[in-house]
Amino acid sequence: MSTNRQPADSSPLLVYVDLSRQEKFHRQEWELLLGAGNSAGLRLVSEEKDAECSLVPASPWQFGPGKSVFGYSSPPADSVRRFVWDCGDRPTGYEPGLYCSLPRLLFDNRRHRSFCYPINYNEQVSANDFCDASLLFGFVGANSSGLRARMTRNLLLHGRADEMLVTVQGGPWDAMLDRSGLAIKKQYADALRRCRFFLCPRGNGVGSVRLFETMKAARVPVIISDEYVLPTGIDWDGCSIRIAEKDIADLPRILRERDGDWARLATNAQRNWEDNFSDGRLLDRIAFHLRELMALPCPLSLLGRARVLGHPAYSKMRSGLTRLRQTIRS
Repeated sequence: MSTNRQPADSSPLLVYVDLSRQEKFHRQEWELLLGAGNSAGLRLVSEEKDAECSLVPASPWQFGPGKSVFGYSSPPADSVRRFVWDCGDRPTGYEPGLYCSLPRLLFDNRRHRSFCYPINYNEQVSANDFCDASLLFGFVGANSSGLRARMTRNLLLHGRADEMLVTVQGGPWDAMLDRSGLAIKKQYADALRRCRFFLCPRGNGVGSVRLFETMKAARVPVIISDEYVLPTGIDWDGCSIRIAEKDIADLPRILRERDGDWARLATNAQRNWEDNFSDGRLLDRIAFHLRELMALPCPLSLLGRARVLGHPAYSKMRSGLTRLRQTIRS
């Protein structure tokens, strides 16, 4: 269970959420999210001048071909502090704030906090009864990374059909905000219901929304992403299993050995989701992290400056690390 709690006698943090860069449909989702629960730790204000800090939802400013490495312009030094909530797959980490998929190589605890995804990707996911989990483990998703391709290939070739559910398919990203009850969303939620452990491998980014959906569904997330930085304040050993990317061939054996722990882990996972990431607690959690970051100078390191400026040394360093990892795995 999380220990991140706002002191009962402290005043709420005044926060302005800048939705000016959000198009119509995303803005509606954000407004629903921000209005979903009461918070003793955070109070939303309608104008930035009245706030102690601002939170800017961000995702388009990502590294990669054709992507800009620059986010919004920082405000003058005498205005309120600004932080991002970046749910992009390949963020730069340039701005201080909350990140869903910032790799360990770029993560700086003085500037960044790992956090959940802001938008409800699949509204069909809900807490499930334990008696519905007839299969040991499952995965539903696209082969959006080399890791996923190796994992699904190995499972489909060597896995036992009586203990797993593995479906390789694209995600409904083009219909993420379609709340009409899409069949593909129902199939995903049903797969979660039927499996005791659910695989959460890295995809385009090091983070995965599956981690938080699995916790919400009262199932055990199996985190497979060496560079992912887990959110702080949660006993992850007590509510999940983390498997190194090099050990994906041993997934079935590892999960069979942990099957006796699954009910305890699943109970803890669902409780931790309720305590930290549910609508009723999310604003308090945001306030806690923003207060932490406001107490720090948030310096931009030399590595960070090289990244933001697009220095060739940065790209060479990442390419070299990638080649090294591939050599070690082979």
